[in-house]
Amino acid sequence: MLGAAAEILGWWAGLTALWAVLISSLDPLDLAIGAAASVLAAATARGARRAARGAR
Repeated sequence: MLGAAAEILGWWAGLTALWAVLISSLDPLDLAIGAAASVLAAATARGARRAARGAR
């Protein structure tokens, strides 16, 4: 459980940082939307990694 949370947190941090670099302004609303989208993408990335691992 702790490993899953750490993996999702790592994905979230990386994706949120990428979002912040790619947007033109650091408006609080833009950052909030990017952080929320990054949570969904992080959970999806973890699920995809686990699915690919189980397919072997």
